[in-house]
Amino acid sequence: MPTNATTTELRRCIGSAKFGIEAHQAPPDEFPAQPSQKDGLGRMCKPHWNQYTTALRKAALVRKA
Repeated sequence: MPTNATTTELRRCIGSAKFGIEAHQAPPDEFPAQPSQKDGLGRMCKPHWNQYTTALRKAALVRKA
């Protein structure tokens, strides 16, 4: 596994298999603040977090109908 500066500065976005969001590596500045996590950052990057929460909301609306 390469250990250059770009790989050590990346963080893993966990994605979501349920909603078709692929896990990937992203820079730490793309992650929202999450005080409850040990390092203070969320587990998903901002664009995928928005996609995930939108999918959750739509799934809830479908369940209600």
